Amino acid sequence: MKRVSDAAAWPVDLIAAEEGGFIVNFPDLPNGWSQGETRDEALARAEDLLDEMILGRMAHNEDVPRPSPPKGRLVVALPA
Repeated sequence: MKRVSDAAAWPVDLIAAEEGGFIVNFPDLPNGWSQGETRDEALARAEDLLDEMILGRMAHNEDVPRPSPPKGRLVVALPA
């Protein structure tokens, strides 16, 4: 099982939803989406999503990819 550094932070896409609010996803971790009514709420949910996605991969003994460079994107770190 691969471990993830506590200092790791993944780039996140924050997309304005047509119906209002924001959608978040992690380009390095496909198949995970969340949303929030405000930017702050969406980013807080992104933190929870990241935690669940990483723990889920580890629980299934799947590789956890290293985060790609942010390239101007927002980043979200694993919760402490």
